[in-house]
Parts: sequence; C-alpha cells; structure tokens
Amino acid sequence: MTGYEFRLDLTQAIAWPTKVCLTQLTFDVGPLSRLPYTGRADKFDVFVINTGATGFVGLASAERAGPAITFVFAKPVCPGACSEKGESSYFFGFAAAAPREVGARVKLDNGETFQVLVRAPAP
Repeated sequence: MTGYEFRLDLTQAIAWPTKVCLTQLTFDVGPLSRLPYTGRADKFDVFVINTGATGFVGLASAERAGPAITFVFAKPVCPGACSEKGESSYFFGFAAAAPREVGARVKLDNGETFQVLVRAPAP
C-alpha cells in the first residue's frame, strides 16, 4: 500500500492578464484502502490535513465515478494578481496500490479543463 498526498499550490503563480482559478481535480485511480484517518474506528477513503498545515482551501467533496475520483475544492484555488499572493489547498490524499503515471483532469472556474500528469495508483 502507498500513501498519496496532494496539495494544489498557486502561492507563487501570478495571473495575467486574466485571473483563472482551479475548482476541481479528477484522475483515474484503482481501488482505495479505507483507513481510520481520524484516529477513531471510522474508516474513510480520503483524508484532509487542515490543522497545523500549509494552505487554507479545503475540500467540498471527494467522489468516485467508476475508476475516477474527483476532488472538488470548497472555493476556487486562485493564483495571485499584482501584489496579491496566490492560494494553496490543504494537503489531501488517500492510500492505495503502488503508483504509476496517470493523466489528471483539472477544471478551471471558467469551465475549461486540461490534462496534467500525476503519480497515482493504477486504475
């Protein structure tokens, strides 16, 4: 089993000329391992580190549809503009089988989507 931890970090990004923010991240994964991430007996598919951590944008949801999991952010994660610093999500992730390179789909607040490469469990 491998732990997968992600964070969307736009703290060094500057928007120009138009500010476009990220609203969700989707990628194909294999079966997830349900674990007691909170330290109690309840088991969950995913975790979010929101205390004592870098970032301040949490997750609104994490949903499976077939082999894909979609992480929807509680608010758009945006780059900076002018002297304003960009934003970062909390760390989030899951446990699953050994990694391989897969394509991820990132959705922007203007409706566009694009592909990026990530390391994730084989679907």
